[in-house]
Amino acid sequence: MNYEIGHSFCDYFIMPRSLEIAAKSERRFLPKEKITAFYHPPRSEEIYNNLKDLLTIKKVNPLTPPFSTHDRNSWYSYYGEKIQLANINCPNIMFLDCDCLTIHDPSVIWDDDFDVAVMDATPWKKEHVMSDANFIKGWNKMFENYNKKSIPFFQTGIIATKDNIMREIKEEFIELMNEDLPIIEPFYPKNEYAFALALSDKKIKYLGFDIVQEFEWRKKPFFEDIHDWEKDLEPIICHVGSYGLGVKFDE
Repeated sequence: MNYEIGHSFCDYFIMPRSLEIAAKSERRFLPKEKITAFYHPPRSEEIYNNLKDLLTIKKVNPLTPPFSTHDRNSWYSYYGEKIQLANINCPNIMFLDCDCLTIHDPSVIWDDDFDVAVMDATPWKKEHVMSDANFIKGWNKMFENYNKKSIPFFQTGIIATKDNIMREIKEEFIELMNEDLPIIEPFYPKNEYAFALALSDKKIKYLGFDIVQEFEWRKKPFFEDIHDWEKDLEPIICHVGSYGLGVKFDE
């Protein structure tokens, strides 16, 4: 399967350092030309020069209004504008957050039957807000208001799309981001609502723990060397967060 990996980042917080580690893990399976990072403000030449040999970097301006990444009543940013990946000239695209560690060859993911493959959020259902009746009611109502089929919530830290799906939903996604979407739960950023609405009529596969995991859900210690991660057959990709800054690679 011909596919490429994409990221979206800026100079905020640990994103550049996380992306450096992520790119090193991906370069074990794909060449630089097939790993693209869309770099939007705030940005600097120093960060650009530090990363340019690891992956293809494209300086871009935002396509959507700024949105808060956690609490919509707090600070706003463009960070994580994942729809930029629609500009990758490849029909099959995998978006990965900058703090994702690619442990094994991700090409096997594409063997499954889907239009869109996403990170399963079900571990949160019992003890998280997603099991709350008000959240469920608000979530379903949002889809009803847009005459859309309601689908389970998913995390957008990992999104794989086939057959130019990202390009197909680009304009609708931008329109949704320009609207005042309901605040069902402030922790979830606006772009996750927009992606769910834009992708609701597609064939969605929720990737299991054998494919992707949140590190906080792992019942194993954090490994600082990529070779220690490789000893475990799963997952293929781990959403490691700031822990990933310590992963070592052979130079």
